[in-house]
Amino acid sequence: PYSPPDDLRLGFDVAIAQGVVLAGAPETTGRLGAAYLWHKHSSGMWRQRISPVRTSEAGSFYGHGVSLNATHFYVGSPNTSNATGEVSGHVISNGNEVANAFGVFSVEGGLLGSRIAVSDALIAVSAPGYSLYSSNGVGMTPTGAVFVRGLDGSGKATTPAPATFTPSASDAERYVAR
Repeated sequence: PYSPPDDLRLGFDVAIAQGVVLAGAPETTGRLGAAYLWHKHSSGMWRQRISPVRTSEAGSFYGHGVSLNATHFYVGSPNTSNATGEVSGHVISNGNEVANAFGVFSVEGGLLGSRIAVSDALIAVSAPGYSLYSSNGVGMTPTGAVFVRGLDGSGKATTPAPATFTPSASDAERYVAR
């Protein structure tokens, strides 16, 4: 039987939709990360339907944030190259991954993909490391942001973004002052 590594951290984030469970494990060997998918069989038994989905970039924390709807699952990698967070999408059918991963979107320096929420038509993704320019001229202020995008029929994010939520300038200044 499969024996997971000691640093798996399976269940760091989880999602469930229509008899499918998705679990992230961002600290697998070398912090490559993984996402595991289980499907509830008609017999009532849960079965792992795919082998762990992994990224090839060490330290990316793939699986830090996960979410799914009836047709796709999404996995965040908040620490890819140059701290550019990324969200990848995967097509599922009957609890099986049926297509290779595709890029949904990325944000430079924002730790995008730390958390993900998805519906049939929208995806909201946190970027807690996202920075706004401070109005007092001091420099970049790490305020965080939430990016909301529409989803097209293939599960890919539409552009431009319908919304990006960040704290107001006065909130950012209070944050820096503390």
